[in-house]
Amino acid sequence: MKRTGPGRGECIADVDVLVVGGGFSGAAAACRAADAGRTTALIEPRTYLGEERTAPLRMRMSSAETAAFATTFPHEAMDALKASFILSDADARVAVRPDVVKIVLEDALLNRHIKFLYQVKPIAWKRVDANHLQIEVAGKFGRGYIRAKSVIDASLQGIFASLTDGVQPRYAEQSSIRIWRTLDLIRVDTTELHQFTLPNELAVDCEIHAGSQGGGHVWLSYAFDWKVDMTPTGRNRLEVDARFASRRIVKWLFQTHPAFSSARWVGSSDECWMPSLRRIRSAAASVPAEAHESLVVPAIRRFQVADGIFVANGTADVDDAESQAMVNDVARLLDVGTSVGRACAEGIGSETSISAPRVEAAMEPAREVREIDVLVVGGGTSGVPSAISAAESGCSTLLLEMNSALGGAGTVGGVDSYWYGRREGFNARVTARVAEEHRWMGIPEHQGKWNIEAKMFAWLQLANDAGVEVLLHGMLVDVFVKDGHIVTGALIATPDGLVEVHCKVVIDATGDADVVARAGGEYVYGSERESATMWFSMIPFTQPGQSRNNWTSTVDLDNVQDITRAIVSARRRWVGYDHSPYVAPRETRHIKGEVCLTLTQQLQLKQWDDVVSIAFSNHDIKGHSTSDWLRVGLIPPNLEIEIPYRALIPVRIDGVIVTGKAMSATHDGLPAIRMQADLENLGSACGIAASLCVQQEVAPRNVSIRSLQAKLVEQGMLPPSILDRSVEPKQLSQAEMLEWIEQLDDRVKLYDYSDMGFNEVRRTPIPFVVVCTAGEAMIPLLRRELDNPQSPRRLTVAKALAWYGDRAAVPILLDEIETYLRGDTLPFRDSKIRHTQASPDQGAMPDLAYLFHSLAMTRDTRSLSVLRRGVEKLRVTMEDFRDNKSGIFHYVDSLCDIAEQLGDPACIPALLRLHSIDLLHDRVFHGTSQPDYFEERLAYLEVVIGRALARCGSKQGLQILASYVEDSRSLLARHAYRELLDITGETHPQNTEVWLERIRRLGTLEPKPWRVARGLS
Repeated sequence: MKRTGPGRGECIADVDVLVVGGGFSGAAAACRAADAGRTTALIEPRTYLGEERTAPLRMRMSSAETAAFATTFPHEAMDALKASFILSDADARVAVRPDVVKIVLEDALLNRHIKFLYQVKPIAWKRVDANHLQIEVAGKFGRGYIRAKSVIDASLQGIFASLTDGVQPRYAEQSSIRIWRTLDLIRVDTTELHQFTLPNELAVDCEIHAGSQGGGHVWLSYAFDWKVDMTPTGRNRLEVDARFASRRIVKWLFQTHPAFSSARWVGSSDECWMPSLRRIRSAAASVPAEAHESLVVPAIRRFQVADGIFVANGTADVDDAESQAMVNDVARLLDVGTSVGRACAEGIGSETSISAPRVEAAMEPAREVREIDVLVVGGGTSGVPSAISAAESGCSTLLLEMNSALGGAGTVGGVDSYWYGRREGFNARVTARVAEEHRWMGIPEHQGKWNIEAKMFAWLQLANDAGVEVLLHGMLVDVFVKDGHIVTGALIATPDGLVEVHCKVVIDATGDADVVARAGGEYVYGSERESATMWFSMIPFTQPGQSRNNWTSTVDLDNVQDITRAIVSARRRWVGYDHSPYVAPRETRHIKGEVCLTLTQQLQLKQWDDVVSIAFSNHDIKGHSTSDWLRVGLIPPNLEIEIPYRALIPVRIDGVIVTGKAMSATHDGLPAIRMQADLENLGSACGIAASLCVQQEVAPRNVSIRSLQAKLVEQGMLPPSILDRSVEPKQLSQAEMLEWIEQLDDRVKLYDYSDMGFNEVRRTPIPFVVVCTAGEAMIPLLRRELDNPQSPRRLTVAKALAWYGDRAAVPILLDEIETYLRGDTLPFRDSKIRHTQASPDQGAMPDLAYLFHSLAMTRDTRSLSVLRRGVEKLRVTMEDFRDNKSGIFHYVDSLCDIAEQLGDPACIPALLRLHSIDLLHDRVFHGTSQPDYFEERLAYLEVVIGRALARCGSKQGLQILASYVEDSRSLLARHAYRELLDITGETHPQNTEVWLERIRRLGTLEPKPWRVARGLS
């Protein structure tokens, strides 16, 4: 099922009070409004709360601040305070782990059933009637709106209030204000820190304090003076300059100060700290700094922009000193939030509400218009190389990144090493640049991992040297489309307004096809049928600089609530020091391109005449494989895989080149072509392609492939032989078919092909693949081999016949299955398959599960007894389910595969027995936080049982599917809904009660077996 771009204009919340900004004051305001009985929602552009302290890494609190924190959120904060704070000897302040603040504030919202949404930014608003405002918002999910009676802007910089005409700059343009940035360091000799200072040319002020982890962990904050620039790109230049300044400071410390001789630089604040840059214009006189008291009417007027619109932060109508004191003091922030939240809640619908000027319409946000050659959207693994190569080829280039630094998953995402991939071409250049940074940091060469700060700076320096303009903290709002299909630019939201970019070529390097989706292009989310994706991660840092792999579950970027669910759940897995601020999915949207890359093509070693990159990897599928190759037991070896240019060009959309993991590929076609090193090279190729489009004045799909390949050969990213070879398909003769059959051998397990060293690569065809893709002329030859009782390959031949759906395979498969069903329970996996983690992973199943899937392919009723006996012998405990050798996930999946490909009502009793197992029913979830990711995997199996029942004609199966259509885990809900549509042939809203009522009135349900052609994955 193909999808087009995320829907626009969808209402994502309808509430009494909307709070914008999830800092201390925002969380307090939301909680107070909810406590007063008002339906409340909160939106936050970041992936975490506590903006005033967590974003700038100012994680120290006084006793008064911690007391206020505990008083405001008593249920959530007390245990956290006792367990997580460490006293600092110097000034009796305490240092707190960032994750503690984030989780406490989230729990406060969750416990009050406040709907909060991450990665959502307000971009416009209007008054729709006397009592309601409509706030337009944007994010990774697309665009939508929130309906509210009142809005409290608690963001530090007044991002909503700035959309009204009731706000003015607090500081004059080019006036000087002090900015702070914090560095995170470990292994510092704190005994050498007496009278610590930095040279004036590096910083105008600095502070160093013990961090939350004790020992040599310190937070170093330095200050510099900034000339205020309130243009949409002004603060971005500040952030970029601050990163260069950070490197200079750390390098000086490491090279000159004895306390840092063995230190490691492990992180920096996501953002610089600065005072509130805006101030509302209220009718009240300015409040002097010394006059602060708990806020009550009429003082609340200094926090009211207009009728129904409040602020709860330093943008209030107070003088500059009080504004700065407010945002520096957690106690004051909590007091402000509490007071404004109470006043807002009490004023809704009250005749005694506070009078204020009425604002009927929004102010047009500041908009900067840019004309450039190439716009690269996404500054991650593939996007930065795209921008660098486009700029070095002579194009004016703008690089947009939503995070605080360049590098994507490999930096802000916390992934600090390569896994497979070809280490040549552009990748070799990046590696060398990172090594330069490592040298002055004292990091040994060839250690296998990179320092994240080193790689962040390497990317920034390479981009800067190439002349790329970098725009950090920029959110893609929309794209400009001419004639219904030509993308000509994009609208970008920055912290200080909108940037309108018009360009000749757009490179979609988001990794999620955001540009194509916004343009209305077609895409598939994960696997075609199930929307199954490889796992996402929000990497936990158990200690500063120590990340832990936790690729665990799914996320639906089309659904803003699911994004929030994924973030909240991930933060509660392996809670330690902090988590990455980036939701890094291994897989989301795949564009529908001019060609689609499949695992079958890769196994066939397919060559493409328009190849532009070569990938190298094992089949590293972290998640559930839906390919019949893995189901039959073939786990691919390490392969070199050609990427054709046409896989980067979306159908019916012009002006766009897609680089990175959103290229046109199937779910099982992606795992081997998504390695960071390979995506760096692919990104460079796309940047060169974009420059040729500009130079040749052609659309991306019309660029000269030979010219592009010649440039890639020059840069060492393609071998010279590419330019001279001929790519011709070959038809096998009968003699050749027989030769390939003779190479089959039952002594070689199909998964043994994956048992290879890290640097090995298979360059010769796999006999089983050749046999299964030769066509139906192969069937009689396989039957002849099967009839030979002395054949050393009968089981493998039977699997090949099953692949063709030939029932001649059934007796051999049943005989082999019988050898595994003699015990009381189904056997655990005893094979050694490399790199396997918790199931499902790497396609690693017990041999019996592979046989169940092979038998399912025959669609033969003789498999009914196998289904019944398999279910009878299945034992499911949570302990075993977590064991990656138990095979429970794969047994349930493969037994259901037998049933739904048969589509026989005779399967129903066994499936109902399967569903009656404690862990396999009632797994529906409607909450926000689910830290145990195994719950999601069990729920997926219940959906699989439900669809198998329904395809066998059971209304109970439909009821199971209906129970999931509003599940919080959006991809499960999406799959259940699509199965209902397909099985019933009816169309109803995605609403459980509507479907259950329809199912109750439904007559006999006709079986509808699952049918799919082999080799499409």
